[in-house]
Amino acid sequence: MSSATNSQAPRSPFSVPLSSSTELLTDQMKGDFNLETQRRLRSKHVSAPDDWTGSDTTRVMQDQLCHLKRRCAKLERKLQEKESMIQSLQEQQQLQFPLLVHETMRNLNLMDSNESVRQRPANDGPLSHSVMSVMAHSRQDIDVCIHEYEQQIAKLYEENRNEKLKNEMLSECLRDQKHAKSKFMKACRQAKQELQAVKDSGLSQMLVDIEARCSALEKKKDNMTDELLVEISLRKKYESEKVVVANHLEELRCQSTKWEGKCAYACAHARDQICEQQLMIENLTTDLKLADRNTARPSDHFHDCDNAEIEIGRLKHIVNTEQVASHETKQRFSRFTEENDMQGQGQRAFDDESGSSEEHVAPCAAQNTFDRVLIQVWFVCHPLTITCADSDTNLFYCVGWEQIQHLQCKLRSLRDQLKQYEETNFIDVNALDEENWFQEEFAQGSARSCVEYATHLSKSVVKSARYLLELQQIVEDVGARLMGESCALQ
Repeated sequence: MSSATNSQAPRSPFSVPLSSSTELLTDQMKGDFNLETQRRLRSKHVSAPDDWTGSDTTRVMQDQLCHLKRRCAKLERKLQEKESMIQSLQEQQQLQFPLLVHETMRNLNLMDSNESVRQRPANDGPLSHSVMSVMAHSRQDIDVCIHEYEQQIAKLYEENRNEKLKNEMLSECLRDQKHAKSKFMKACRQAKQELQAVKDSGLSQMLVDIEARCSALEKKKDNMTDELLVEISLRKKYESEKVVVANHLEELRCQSTKWEGKCAYACAHARDQICEQQLMIENLTTDLKLADRNTARPSDHFHDCDNAEIEIGRLKHIVNTEQVASHETKQRFSRFTEENDMQGQGQRAFDDESGSSEEHVAPCAAQNTFDRVLIQVWFVCHPLTITCADSDTNLFYCVGWEQIQHLQCKLRSLRDQLKQYEETNFIDVNALDEENWFQEEFAQGSARSCVEYATHLSKSVVKSARYLLELQQIVEDVGARLMGESCALQ
């Protein structure tokens, strides 16, 4: 029993070894702290890039200083928390140690009392079985309490040692942070000195000048932007006006084309009327000359002379009327020709401005060819002044008949040429020469009387009128086709 009691005696708390987990934790904390310290030192000694200015370096240093201040404050708060925890543990230890001593002393007193009871003389009498069991149980309870107290004391000493180690580590970290802070303050002072040197070197004034120039350029840019917006609005306005003017110009061109067509048709109609009137005047002049010759015959033709005088008067009246109508038609034709020339000049000026003169080469060539054909028609329809020195009547009649045949040949040749032009768009100008117009033999005989001559003349006039109508229709068709081609090319 005594041996069991001695084996369960309280052990010293300093004899408890440190656990392997605590050592590993301590080594890990030291390694992390050393790595953090080295990283901070390397970050302080890293040189700034070449393109950094003094203000950039100062700003970076200020950011690092603020970061270090925040970290120092955080570490100080942690250190204060650990110190307060250590102090509280020390207070608990101070409170628990007297209680533990008191309990230990009480247990020792109980043990002494038990020993005294055990060493009583034998004459006192043997103890009962119940008393012995109670004493054994009390000793076991005392041993258990002592063992628990020993475990608590060992745990408290271990916690105290760990907290002391942590406190030493935090103190070392704080010393390193203070050393780093002193180095950082030294770097800040150097940066301030460099910044002051930069200010003294005139770079600040240069920076102010650059900022002023930048502000002036910004204002100029704003003004140019406003002007550009105004120009864009004006451009849109001018483009809309250009579209309106182009539409109006297209309408005017269409109207000009219509007026040109009308003028061309009026000119062709006037030419036809002039040709018909000239032909009629020629016929009436021939009839008048014939009547004059009839009046100059012997007296055996007095009755015919009276009728001839009446006919001469009527023919003179008709000739005067036709001359007046021909004069009016010539005036109208000249007026239409002037209007057409003015329209042509305006169209040519417009074509020169628009740069589309090459597109009108083909219509102008066709128009020139058509004008040549009309000139030939004009000369055909003019009166043929053929003088005859012989006073013989039969010779005069023969010359008049040749004139009618000559006119018929001209009309037929022109009709064939215009048909060829309408089909092939080509005219053989050599075929219009007067040398090639007499391609068929004329009748060599002459009229024997006025009635026979009038019959032949009326037939020739009817035939010539038919040729003229066909020629007029062909000319109108060709003119319409040329006008359509000109409008299509425009």
